[in-house]
Amino acid sequence: MKIAFINSFYHSGSTGDLVFELAQYCRQQGHEVRVFYGRGQKVDKQEAIKIEGITSLLWHKTMAFLFDKEGAYSRLTTKRLVNELKVFHPDVVNIHNLHGHYLSYSLLFAYFQEEKIKVIWTLHDSWAFTGHCPFPDTYQCAKYKTACYQCPGRRDYPASFIDRSKRNYLLKKQIFTRALRLHFICPSNYMQGQLKSSFLSAYPSSVIHNGISSQVPLLHKKEVSFEKPITTILAIANVWDFRKNIKDINHLASLLNADQEIILVGKIKGNINLDRRVKTIGFIADKEEIKHLYRSSSVVFNPSIGDNFPSINLEALANGTPIIAYDVGGNREIINKNNGLLLQSGDPLRFEKILAFINNRLFAMRDHVSLDTKFDIDGFRKNYLAYFNQVMEEKI
Repeated sequence: MKIAFINSFYHSGSTGDLVFELAQYCRQQGHEVRVFYGRGQKVDKQEAIKIEGITSLLWHKTMAFLFDKEGAYSRLTTKRLVNELKVFHPDVVNIHNLHGHYLSYSLLFAYFQEEKIKVIWTLHDSWAFTGHCPFPDTYQCAKYKTACYQCPGRRDYPASFIDRSKRNYLLKKQIFTRALRLHFICPSNYMQGQLKSSFLSAYPSSVIHNGISSQVPLLHKKEVSFEKPITTILAIANVWDFRKNIKDINHLASLLNADQEIILVGKIKGNINLDRRVKTIGFIADKEEIKHLYRSSSVVFNPSIGDNFPSINLEALANGTPIIAYDVGGNREIINKNNGLLLQSGDPLRFEKILAFINNRLFAMRDHVSLDTKFDIDGFRKNYLAYFNQVMEEKI
């Protein structure tokens, strides 16, 4: 079988790492693989083809900001991608994030329709069926169920100067519902629920939870002694924006004792005066350094107010570290009373509950926290390939 993958990144970032795992596994199983990606460093792999340069990327980003038309530019890049696909002639295409300022979805779907390609779209967010934002629940917005307009998230990624959400919504509906051979993979039951409430509800879909490698021996999973008097709360994001909710990090820090601290990883958007108990260390790309941070921390706090199936949660548990998060997206499919604390983001007593968890239950649970085997990377890869084969067998 010839399998093509399309994503904004390859072998970097959460979605890029997932695509890398899938591509390598499919190749190992004897299938012919190509990966087309638009952003990040060039990957020195025979299956990987970077399709966009920095000039086109910046042009697309600028025009999308001015006119709220993410995914409408990079037309020359998309034509090159289509030509590459025509040469490769895939049996199935697995697309991931189409947003990210790197291609024109109208041109790409015109090719899918013309060539009658079987397409499997993995939904890492809700962008496919909204007029603008990837995570509408961030703004407690459900307009995508009927028709988007006056998007409350237009100032956030992908940021735009004007609001064109109604036109974007109608255009996506027109283009994506024309596809006859389209299937969806949802990393969470939550995302499948959103899909079934959208204009894409008629298409077949399957829930396949994201997977992660768990290589931490339970008896040696921590790299520091818990006898030291410091309780380290780790918070990780690529960019701390409105959705990632840095204000709750700051408020929690103001309530900590002298023997408690927060380590904040990632870029901070905007000017924020952080509490002195928050230690910022910027963006970290090195995966081994990230693993060390997970293993040497007492707990991970993920305060995001809009999400799908956060890799941060899986990474924390894979490294034996409990997780505190809000009941958004697919968090409840990962977090339970044995591995962390799940809270309502609007609970007025949430900080008191977090402190109680840290001071009481945390020390009782952190010697046995581990990742549920259903999130293992091997099962993830096998389930994807099984779904590819299932779609290939369908007579459509």
